[in-house]
Amino acid sequence: MSLPKGNFVTYEEYEEMKKSSEHLMEYIDGVVYMSPSPSPDHQRISMKLSLVLGNLLE
Repeated sequence: MSLPKGNFVTYEEYEEMKKSSEHLMEYIDGVVYMSPSPSPDHQRISMKLSLVLGNLLE
């Protein structure tokens, strides 16, 4: 994976960006990435998997 050129931010700058934004963001190696919301299919599968695992652990 190649690193992007420029536009690196500190973790403190990232924290300030998060406070003033409603968007989901991730901070990876000095670069801020926008995080998309999970799709309805993803959420449905995640919920079913959680239920199955929860029942197995009881």
